[in-house]
Amino acid sequence: MIKHPTHRPPHIFQINKIYFLTGKTYKSIAYFNTPNKKKLLIKTINIAAKKFSINIFAWVILDNHYHLLFSMRENNLLKFAKNIHTNSSRLLKQYWRELSLATPNIPIWYQYFDRIIRSEKDFWTRFNYIHNNPIKHNYIKNAGRLSEYKFSSYNQWIAKNGEEWMLSYFSKYPVIDFSFEEISE
Repeated sequence: MIKHPTHRPPHIFQINKIYFLTGKTYKSIAYFNTPNKKKLLIKTINIAAKKFSINIFAWVILDNHYHLLFSMRENNLLKFAKNIHTNSSRLLKQYWRELSLATPNIPIWYQYFDRIIRSEKDFWTRFNYIHNNPIKHNYIKNAGRLSEYKFSSYNQWIAKNGEEWMLSYFSKYPVIDFSFEEISE
């Protein structure tokens, strides 16, 4: 049996705050690498959100992690994340069994990381980060193609407020990328 690492950063709850949550798969394995598996995770998140009265503002599902931007009325952060991870693991293993695939006896999720949103700028920057995540991880090539990625709230926001609105927030609150750059000599 594989043991989980003992490092667990504290999760702080404050009333009437907005949270940015990232769930990462064990060893960054791409467990959610098909549309059906991503839909399974979306369904699990929606059920947990209703159960714990979570209001989700933005979301994205990738092969080995997800991001959520949400608010909650009660201190249910741990229960919410645990519900997502427990139920999506169970459903994913059930999906494998239905396809007559071997079900590995390893954890699906590693941990989750959360952050309290500290300002309006912090909210919109993380909102944009979530929606630009498919570009960062090379699922699509550029912002002009974000509507092609179906596993985020991007298209919901476009339908609600229009592309011009979305692009104005991308411009006003840009995502800063601190990745390594090649240095010319």
